[in-house]
Amino acid sequence: MFDFRSQLRAFPSALRGFFVSRAVYVPLASALILGLALPTVLSYAYPRSSAPVPYALAAATYVIQFAAILLTLAWMGVDPFAWKHLCVWLASVLFLALSLGALALSTPQAQPAGTWFLMASIMAAQTALLCALHALLVIVLAQAPRAALQLTVLLTGVLMSGLLWSREPIHLLSRYPASRESRAGDRLTYGVMELSPPVALAAAWHEAGASSGGRLSEGSRFDLIRAPLTYEVWIGSYQAVPYPAIMPVTEVRAGGQKIWRPNLVLTLLFWALPTLLLGDVLLNAPPKRSRLATLP
Repeated sequence: MFDFRSQLRAFPSALRGFFVSRAVYVPLASALILGLALPTVLSYAYPRSSAPVPYALAAATYVIQFAAILLTLAWMGVDPFAWKHLCVWLASVLFLALSLGALALSTPQAQPAGTWFLMASIMAAQTALLCALHALLVIVLAQAPRAALQLTVLLTGVLMSGLLWSREPIHLLSRYPASRESRAGDRLTYGVMELSPPVALAAAWHEAGASSGGRLSEGSRFDLIRAPLTYEVWIGSYQAVPYPAIMPVTEVRAGGQKIWRPNLVLTLLFWALPTLLLGDVLLNAPPKRSRLATLP
């Protein structure tokens, strides 16, 4: 019979054993160096700008995002152990906290604390989604971790490159207005905007411009999708695609009715964290013994 209490007692030792391994503490130590060095290194590649968000700073957050995703995938490739997916996610959160904290300290143009919390939140939710996806695939594929990891890497690549392959399918599906195909095109559009990590990070930067730390006009905020010479031709200038809202808000409608919306970060966490925890619980359960084995 599965003893959940014993599994909970095994979590601290599993977490400690995972974090003291070289494959984990070396990248975590490198996170500080990465955050401190990125502004200087990228300043040679990007021109100086008076924009509220310097180009080098935005590019640095993308480097950290890619590094966190790659580390999460690499850590999920280690041998199975108790509470593996939860430990991997906590390690990715610590990597993000260290690298983004060092980046904030080394940035000449200071950003509000809310901006860094916004960046860390969306990236942590994305790594949680990867861990939950891997846990789900391991269970579905009858505990075949290698096949599950390969499929997770493939799906991650599809999500990361969403802006590159989705334009033509969206245009094809949107040719017939008010049709089922058109609605499918809309779902694909918003799916890319919400689930593709680079686009979601662009949405976070766009939302940061409207935060209490610095309210900027719509045209002067960071805009990766609609700005000239970027991805304006992805959808087409005739079709206005809003960025997904990142943080939860309480909207006040006519009549004083208040509606709370969890938006992207909490939606991802509400789905991902219970899934990865359930996956760890099921994977930690001992295999059932056959009744034939107990017969004399």
